[in-house]
Parts: sequence; structure tokens; C-alpha cells
Amino acid sequence: ALGLPASPIDLSLIDQAIAASVPEADDLDWKAKLPDFKVTEAAQEFAKDVAAMANSAGGYVVYGVSEKDGRAATRTDVDVSERVQQRMLQAAHTHIRPFVPGITFIPLEAAAANSGVLVMRVPASRDAPHQVGSDGTGNVGFPYRNGAHTAFYREHELARAYGDRFVRRDSDRQQVETLRS
Repeated sequence: ALGLPASPIDLSLIDQAIAASVPEADDLDWKAKLPDFKVTEAAQEFAKDVAAMANSAGGYVVYGVSEKDGRAATRTDVDVSERVQQRMLQAAHTHIRPFVPGITFIPLEAAAANSGVLVMRVPASRDAPHQVGSDGTGNVGFPYRNGAHTAFYREHELARAYGDRFVRRDSDRQQVETLRS
């Protein structure tokens, strides 16, 4: 989006993205604040964001960057500590079925210790589709990224997503059998 060669993610790259007003996309979501997991809706919104990325092509959720009209606007440094990262992994494990493996974090510390921008990488999942919500509540869904927005699979799309999962698993089994012989 910045027209730069690939490089490690660091604070200068984030600051350049803000200066260029980089828009959110299928694989990029700007968040000004960390989720407050004491609030049920915040935990569900977090789970929806993670599952949507995993159900799509994967991507990055960047905490500590506010957005205006879907574009990076300002840095709003957040806690980037290991404790926060563990809490986020626990929330993903609690609120998403099946669990999304491979979530990683890139803490980008600013001047103050444990403060800066926290980049969460959500890989595309071979176990997609992932469900968010609680069984029996009527608030269950299967989100995916649609550009800068999150949408929910409709019945026929969900059927296709499950079919794709089964095809991936069959392909994996066939590859293992090929390697064995």
C-alpha cells in the first residue's frame, strides 16, 4: 500500500502508513484501542475480527492506530506487553470454534516500556470456516472479510466453505500418503 519494498514491520512503517492514510482492506484492520474483555460485546467483536481474517486470506489487525473513514489516522499507543498478548490468545481460544492456530504478535514499543503499537497477524486458516458466538443464543455466525468490512456467510456460502475445508483435508491426507510411499 505504501509502494515500498517488503520489509519488517516497525514503528516507522506504521508512521508512514498513517502519513499516507493507508486504507483498511481484506487483510488490514486498524484499531485505536485494545479490546476490553470485561465487556462481552468487546470480546465478541474481537472474536469476529479474528475469525473473519482466518476465514478469508488472513491478515493483520493493528492495535494503536485510529482510523478515519477507514484510513489510518493517528497513533494511539496501547499496552503491547506479553500479558496483553496472552489475554488476546485466550479470548480467541474461548470465543472462536474451531480455534484459529498460528496467531502471532509483533509488539512495536514506543518510548515508554510496554507501550506502542501491537500488530496481530492472523493466518488464513486451513480449518475455516470458524464460528463466533455461543451455541443456543441465536448470536452464532461465521464472519469473513469483504474489503475493509466484515460480513457473515449466508447458508449457501457456508456450505461452500465447509466443502472447501473437506477438500483441503482430503488433499492433506493424499499428500501424507504420497510421502509415506
